[in-house]
Amino acid sequence: MLERLAEEIPLLKKSTGIVRIVKGFSQDEKYMVSLKDKSKLLLRLFDLSGLPSKRQEFTILEKMHGYAVPCSQPVEIGEAGGRGYMITSFIEGKDAEEEIKHLSEQDQYAIGLEAGRQLRKMHQLHAPEGTPSWYKRKAEKHRKYVEAYSSWGVKIKHDDKILSFIEENLHRMKNRPSLFQHDDYHPGNLIIQNKRLAGIIDFNRFDWGDPIHEFLKIGIFSRNVSIPFSIGQIKGYHDKEEPGESFWTLYSVYLGMCAFSTVIWTLKHTPENLEEMMGKVNLFLEDHDYFSRIRPKWYDLHQGGTATVEVNYQIYAGMPKQEMLDKILPLHAAIFGELGQLEKKMAEKPKLLVASAIYHDQLIGYKIGYELEESKFYSWLGGVEEEFRGKGIASRLMEMQHEYIKGRGYRVVRTKTMNKWRDMLILNIKHGFEVMETYIDEKGMHKIILEKKLRD
Repeated sequence: MLERLAEEIPLLKKSTGIVRIVKGFSQDEKYMVSLKDKSKLLLRLFDLSGLPSKRQEFTILEKMHGYAVPCSQPVEIGEAGGRGYMITSFIEGKDAEEEIKHLSEQDQYAIGLEAGRQLRKMHQLHAPEGTPSWYKRKAEKHRKYVEAYSSWGVKIKHDDKILSFIEENLHRMKNRPSLFQHDDYHPGNLIIQNKRLAGIIDFNRFDWGDPIHEFLKIGIFSRNVSIPFSIGQIKGYHDKEEPGESFWTLYSVYLGMCAFSTVIWTLKHTPENLEEMMGKVNLFLEDHDYFSRIRPKWYDLHQGGTATVEVNYQIYAGMPKQEMLDKILPLHAAIFGELGQLEKKMAEKPKLLVASAIYHDQLIGYKIGYELEESKFYSWLGGVEEEFRGKGIASRLMEMQHEYIKGRGYRVVRTKTMNKWRDMLILNIKHGFEVMETYIDEKGMHKIILEKKLRD
């Protein structure tokens, strides 16, 4: 087939090799074409019925190059061998979805910033005259999905709450600009080379509408690949400024709508994947507490890798009230696998001190200690819920504990750990602890004793 195409497409006669590309979900056949001058091209083959849309895509790529967007440069489009074809330049690099996980959070964030800046450039392109109103198109499509949802018998948790939120805010879509939408903007369609954004690919799903709708893929997809990237994309688009309430409300409205459209699409096309898709839907709904909040939890908790002011830290001198104990005990069991009569042991400790981290009434971290002797304090137990680790919460709990006991005259704080808890060992050392000794306990476990001077 390719030999026959080469007779009709002169560029292919200059090739030294043609390799099929199987990655991606596009229905196009894709080939990497190597030329004698060492350059590479991308050949797409498609059904002739798609040629008018492909010509639009070709024109859009030309315009994007005019905006200095790093995308494939359009070279040639036409008909050959009874099929449509499009040839563009080939972008060298690696799929960001796979590559970004191997980079530092700072690099992930930087790539996100650049992705956001480039998306802003793309949104310079206005919809053609006569394009139907975004509000009418989107609202009508949503209502059709909701009607279908009501007849399928599948239940989304708190669906009444989600639908109420959408209805209350539908009016915000009125008079929104109708601009170019890549409509599939996420790491799977970005190319990275040398830790930098090298290019944007797969413009074939383009549409026209509200530019905020582009960020939908962050909540559904990108946040699962890289939260630093996702935050970077939002910040880069807004010139590193915090987006306002209008952005977050519309973002949430579109996510809410997506819950219903995703369920219906899955039921109609891939019902065997329903359980998996429901898991993804529930995750982004929980990110927003079913839209009692418009800004997702991950955005607040992961910026710069540290927890934000929305985490409420408290300290309790003595045994905490039962309400707090009822939160500490299950978290402790989840982290360490057992309770071991923790409540009874806490009650027996002299001058008990408990530091807690609360996020939206949920205990996400704790640190417990007690007096070892008159001037020495023992930092005994602590942990952070898995979802919230790596956000600076354990550090803040430790700092709170040390500030409190130093103010009450303690000169030294002691703790114990084990090599298997490497992150906690490193955290202790970073906060000024020194290894004093090691020993094997009665269970044969290798323990490490550390101490830190609070004052001379």
